[in-house]
Amino acid sequence: MENEDLPEAGVYKRSFDCKTESIPVILDFVEEVAASGGFDSSFSFDVKVSVDEACTNIIDYNCTAGSNIEISVETNNGDFIVTIKNYGEPFNPGTVSTPDISLPLEERQIGGLGVFLMNQLMDKIDYDSRDGLNVLTMVKTRQINP
Repeated sequence: MENEDLPEAGVYKRSFDCKTESIPVILDFVEEVAASGGFDSSFSFDVKVSVDEACTNIIDYNCTAGSNIEISVETNNGDFIVTIKNYGEPFNPGTVSTPDISLPLEERQIGGLGVFLMNQLMDKIDYDSRDGLNVLTMVKTRQINP
């Protein structure tokens, strides 16, 4: 049974320079795909915050001169799937401790808030690393009201 409210399936891929100046371009790419798939601005915002956090961490901690970040975005039956690939040292966001957000800001440990946000905003996050290739896949599912 098909639901006419769901966007058509499609996969969109782009490569970006692994540098801070690429972040706005990456986020524009994600937003364009979301808008073309009929995802609303609130949905798009959550995905963009997650992609921003992931790419910022890759750029700040795992890029080498001249390297790229490969991003593919897939829309499929209400799922918005973002896959981010880069070559570098393995870093599994699943190993990051959850920050204690109940503590006052000045008492919190540095680190982990971005990964925490990604986990809060996305429905599923998977990570894999093989032969120096890191692959982060984040899924957000659009809720359809009957």
